[in-house]
Amino acid sequence: MPRIGPNVPESLWAGTGIFVTCDRFRRAVSERRGFRTPPRKMHRRKIVKYTLRTLLGLVAALVLIPASLYIPAVQDFVRIRAERSVARSLGMELSIGRIRLAFPLRLSADDVLLRQRGDTLVRCGRLSLAVALLPLLSRKLKAGEIREAAAVQDKAVIYGLMMSLPAAVLFVCLADSLIELLFEHGRFTASDTYKTALALKAYAVGLPCYVMVKALMPNFFARGDTTTPVKYSFVVFLTNLALNLLLMKPFGHVGIAAATSAAAFVSLYQYVRGLKKRGFWSFSAELKRKIFDIFLCTFVMGILVYGTQAALNRCFPTPHIGILILKLAAIGTIGLATFLIGAKIRGILDITAIAKNLVLRRKKA
Repeated sequence: MPRIGPNVPESLWAGTGIFVTCDRFRRAVSERRGFRTPPRKMHRRKIVKYTLRTLLGLVAALVLIPASLYIPAVQDFVRIRAERSVARSLGMELSIGRIRLAFPLRLSADDVLLRQRGDTLVRCGRLSLAVALLPLLSRKLKAGEIREAAAVQDKAVIYGLMMSLPAAVLFVCLADSLIELLFEHGRFTASDTYKTALALKAYAVGLPCYVMVKALMPNFFARGDTTTPVKYSFVVFLTNLALNLLLMKPFGHVGIAAATSAAAFVSLYQYVRGLKKRGFWSFSAELKRKIFDIFLCTFVMGILVYGTQAALNRCFPTPHIGILILKLAAIGTIGLATFLIGAKIRGILDITAIAKNLVLRRKKA
């Protein structure tokens, strides 16, 4: 079978050899000119260099591998592998004309054909799969499955909080570095970076509330109640306007951001109180425990992220864009890994239960 593409091991060895040769040549020229790096300092530079390269490789793998699933060429490769896997494991012939994955989790497959020994089992022109809370809640409520609907709502709250709370903490801890990396160029000075970072921190505080409101709002729509969310939105609008006028003068632009976050807390309080008052949904003991565990894992992640950022800023005070990118990548990787490990230990993120749930749904279908 002909080999397609470059030989990866040979390319890596060749690149390593070129790098070592160039480094030796640079060192020889420096020594001839009288510039010799102390051995201890050189050893420390090597440790830092290889550590940063390793962290950058891990970050690239964590980001690029999931992102590559949205590339059509990668999706075609997955389609071919799926067809071969089904044929090998089940003894069936699976044919998929095209498979596409759209952000965030909208999967569609065209011209699906499943055969076994010449008999057609499944023929489908287009198969779509998406994650939506409103249709699922509506179906459960119409079927009279109140407990199942409450369980679906609990999962929506848990997953929304798991995504938004760590993100808010990262925004608060890394606001200055993010603004410096993105905007501190030309006439955008360090003073502008500081002021913009304060506004970003104020906005980040209200991020989990907005996500929680987004998860609770479909509970009203699924029951045919579209008036209550409009009333809540009007109250939030008046609250935001009043707080803007109250905080804008003493705190400036930060007061506007803080007013928006405070209005988000008011909105969340309205939805939680309204659902509980009507008997639609309330916080169960299990949900309260998981929310506490999410806050605990996020708190530990925040302490570690803050400490790592302080240590890296002390070791690399140079405001170079490459060093700044590497520092943000390292801090983000450490924070994400810390939260995921903590969530797994505390039982918030149960991959086995998710897989069993998917299998049960497939059997029911």
